[in-house]
Amino acid sequence: MQETWRWFGPQEPISLDQIKQAGATGIVSALYHIYRGKPWPPDEVIRRKGEIESAGLIWSVVESLPVHNSIKLRSGPYRRYIGAWKDSLVAIAKARVPVVCYNFMPLVDCTRTNLKWRLPSTGYALRFDAVDFAACDLFLLERPGAELNYAPERQGTAIPIDKKQVARRIGFAYSVDPKSVIRGSRDGGARSIPAAARLALARNPF
Repeated sequence: MQETWRWFGPQEPISLDQIKQAGATGIVSALYHIYRGKPWPPDEVIRRKGEIESAGLIWSVVESLPVHNSIKLRSGPYRRYIGAWKDSLVAIAKARVPVVCYNFMPLVDCTRTNLKWRLPSTGYALRFDAVDFAACDLFLLERPGAELNYAPERQGTAIPIDKKQVARRIGFAYSVDPKSVIRGSRDGGARSIPAAARLALARNPF
């Protein structure tokens, strides 16, 4: 078994040297700056691998290779985006990164509503809260038809939620206008929220 660590790239406040010091030998990473279904250029993949290997670590897993919304919905130019996804996969294979995974999540490609949940041990963890998720969907994204996906009692519990607090916890406040996520899903895919939110919260702790 190999101990790996998630790393979000050079902007990540935790350095590769610190990750290595913690005992990890492998890195789980991706090209978070390339989204909207664009293919990963081979030179960018090689550059990321080089950054990791220069620290004496191994790029063990690509997490994740995003699936464009057109593919998920089988609508619009989905075949073109399938081709771009395959091109990215080829670039990863040529760089000899052995494992590739992808997340198929609803709404914003992130099923966490709090990226910095305080634990009793004083550590932090990612956390999902169904009420916060409903509040995000109903009142931040304002997704058309969202009210049909939640029972009236769930909608009732979501109404009193502090919407700005939800936005801050999820990371929208520092990354992108949340409504653009829905607009983006219609016209060519949304920005990769998890990486943007993760880095934003790292820079703006609360």
